[in-house]
Amino acid sequence: MEQENRADIARRLVATTADLVVAIMIYRAFLLVSGNFVAGFGAGTFLLLRDSLDLFGKQGVSPGKWLLNMKVVCGRNQPCNHIASIKRNLSIALYFLLVSLLTLIFNFVPFVHPNLAVLLACAIASIAMGMETYKLLTDETGLRLGDLLADTQVVENNL
Repeated sequence: MEQENRADIARRLVATTADLVVAIMIYRAFLLVSGNFVAGFGAGTFLLLRDSLDLFGKQGVSPGKWLLNMKVVCGRNQPCNHIASIKRNLSIALYFLLVSLLTLIFNFVPFVHPNLAVLLACAIASIAMGMETYKLLTDETGLRLGDLLADTQVVENNL
């Protein structure tokens, strides 16, 4: 991987925050016309595929990375594909995917309030995000667990 072109961690966190804002907007928009299942699935799908998008002629960028002129590369400086994006973003999309799945399950379990799905999803996703953030902040190469799993790295987009 390209160590000299590696993106700054603070800028990466800002880009991820921007992407999470987009995911929340998707979630809220779907929630207006459907339930937690569809809303969580829509936001989760966006987060899973966010780094394999082609925005305005730039490959391997999420909206946040596009704004900050960064991109995700796979292996030997190839644009991030859908499979790698799903692998690297599973922990980030976990909250929305769990809300979707647990809401569906809890709708069929008597005496369990469906909003318990949101609470459980928040607890599990918080642990996953905490692990990702810790790895990102302590790793000398600036990689998080998702990057190691998918063989990806965030770099400056010098195009």
